[in-house]
Amino acid sequence: MNSPFNASNIILVDATGETLKTALFQESKIVATPDTCGQPMESFFQNIAEICQNISISEIGEFFLCTGTGSILGTRTASVATSTIANFSNAKIFEWNCMQTAAYAIADKGENKFSILTPSRKGFANLLNFDYTITFFEEIPIEQVQDNALARKISLFQRSKVPLIFSEFEQFNLDAQTAFETLKKHPDLLSACTEAPEAKSLTKREYVKWKAQAHI
Repeated sequence: MNSPFNASNIILVDATGETLKTALFQESKIVATPDTCGQPMESFFQNIAEICQNISISEIGEFFLCTGTGSILGTRTASVATSTIANFSNAKIFEWNCMQTAAYAIADKGENKFSILTPSRKGFANLLNFDYTITFFEEIPIEQVQDNALARKISLFQRSKVPLIFSEFEQFNLDAQTAFETLKKHPDLLSACTEAPEAKSLTKREYVKWKAQAHI
């Protein structure tokens, strides 16, 4: 895959958490982030309008869209909106996963063995084990976390209300700048989209239900 970092203007989008994260990068430097915070359904286009005050939408060359793991509704909203804009601007869309990207962001700081967790449907958690590389990435029952996770456990912040067990872990917040720098260092974490990207869930049951009710 050719480097996805050739475009002068790149917008990074992450709607997997309780609030939408967007940022405009020019020549790989963050130049605009919105003042508006909120859920994707309510704030996506306002966020885009704010960060594009000094450039035209037609000047956006690429979108880096996080398609999981996290809120399917938020991600689907961002996916539809991003795809709509890209159809008018001819921008390319690349998708990435926040748990995988967070793992490599932490590893780039010199940490080589740890687990990252995010809450999933009631009674379940998403677990990623990293031992110099990703060795395990699945949804498991919360009561199995201690048996399957590594000694160092890190909670990737996505929402404020989480199961009590998450309060026992370290917390890591993947901001837009860190995500972008990590994706640039590890471009294999990005995948080019030829069609509207779909929200990803580690829960097959949730994914099938979402596809049936809200097909893009």
